[in-house]
Amino acid sequence: MRSALFLILAFCCSFARADLSKIQFLNEVGTNSNLYAASMMVYYNPKDRTPDERSLAAAFQALVLVEAKVNELNNPPELRTPYVEMFKILTQLEKTKRSESAIFPENILRVLQLNKEIQVAVEQAYKAELAQTPSPVAQINTQSTDIARLLMDYQLRRYPLDEEAKAPFRLDPATLPELDKQIEANFIQLLQQFPANADYLEPAFKNYRFVRKQLLQSKGRPNGGAEFYITRTVIDLNDLGVTILAEQQTQEAGEPQTN
Repeated sequence: MRSALFLILAFCCSFARADLSKIQFLNEVGTNSNLYAASMMVYYNPKDRTPDERSLAAAFQALVLVEAKVNELNNPPELRTPYVEMFKILTQLEKTKRSESAIFPENILRVLQLNKEIQVAVEQAYKAELAQTPSPVAQINTQSTDIARLLMDYQLRRYPLDEEAKAPFRLDPATLPELDKQIEANFIQLLQQFPANADYLEPAFKNYRFVRKQLLQSKGRPNGGAEFYITRTVIDLNDLGVTILAEQQTQEAGEPQTN
């Protein structure tokens, strides 16, 4: 009887771990989709004749991660379909000469639409999964999501599209100072909650604080400098969430069973 109960509990725990993994995959799809959109706006700015190749590499890296996590989620159509079109746009623009840069804004607008589709689908699925299986790293996920969204919004504010076209994808400008304060407060809380992981959190916090004033500005061109700092921050936070979950699962698996 005791053995049967143990098997049932183990079976249930395996599903809980699977659900937690799904939560992490969804988080990485959403954050990397925003990073992709941000990098595309930097590299495919029609006003920039000598774009930094690192922005193109960052766009590819983000899209590779989106594809990997969508595959892990068994390719739901609401995520797979916009990803496929995002990839087509990137490969097509990569073959486009800078002399034909007049087509960039219309393609970026489509990227923004596809990213919006992914964000809506991820948010709905993430909330549903989290309601069933609370994640111990939910606050880390919230932090990476907010920072990636802020970076995307920052590049959008500065991209040469008319304001009416940008409106459906923009954050409310009035909320930006509060979002900034919340991100800073979350870093302080995370350092208190996960002191053993300060080697991840402290550099991430430092990177954010280094460019935070810039992220709230609206003038100028899309900027690769902010992109590199914030992309690194988001990736580190995502990696930290995965690491902490893996450590906790390993610890739980090694704990002796009580009768």
